[in-house]
Amino acid sequence: MGLPKVEPPCPKHHLLKHSKEQKLPERKPYKVPVEGIKSSIPSERPIMGHHTKKNFVQGNIVDVKMSVPRKPVPIIVDTRRGNKMLLEPSGLLPTLLYRKDYGKIPDYLIKRTEEEKKAQEEYDAYVKERIRQGSMKMLTEDERNNVLLNKEQENYSTGTGPSALQACADPDPLSKHVAYFLRDHENGSTADMSGNHERGRNQVG
Repeated sequence: MGLPKVEPPCPKHHLLKHSKEQKLPERKPYKVPVEGIKSSIPSERPIMGHHTKKNFVQGNIVDVKMSVPRKPVPIIVDTRRGNKMLLEPSGLLPTLLYRKDYGKIPDYLIKRTEEEKKAQEEYDAYVKERIRQGSMKMLTEDERNNVLLNKEQENYSTGTGPSALQACADPDPLSKHVAYFLRDHENGSTADMSGNHERGRNQVG
């Protein structure tokens, strides 16, 4: 144990400056591709010493007179201190009214409507085919009422009470309760009247 025994470095092989920097590849001379440039260079030599008689000042004056003046950019001042902004991107102009597709149904809605219509047609065709095969049977009104009544009796026999089927089967679900109430009321009134007569006889006797 202890310090590792390593030979000391030779003083002749000391670290040199820039010795650990990455060396770049040798530089090669760049040659311009002359083939593509030759075609764009005009072959005719310009005429030396040629002077034009065109009056550039007068031409500029005519161009300015004939040119259409530029329209000022519309701006809006939104504060009392004079802060302004461009009117067009501010959202205060009805720019959407001038779109080409304004007022038209978008393509994705038309596509979705067609897909829904096609799916509905396929489903109707499937239902008709299943009915034709006999797997689905259309119940008449009498058969439907019989099924609902049987279900109602089964619910009362098992003690589950009235269900949603009963509410659908009974056109007037309160009629039975009203009849029961009237019957109980009549029975109670007759019993009270008989009791009153007996009390009156006892008092007279």
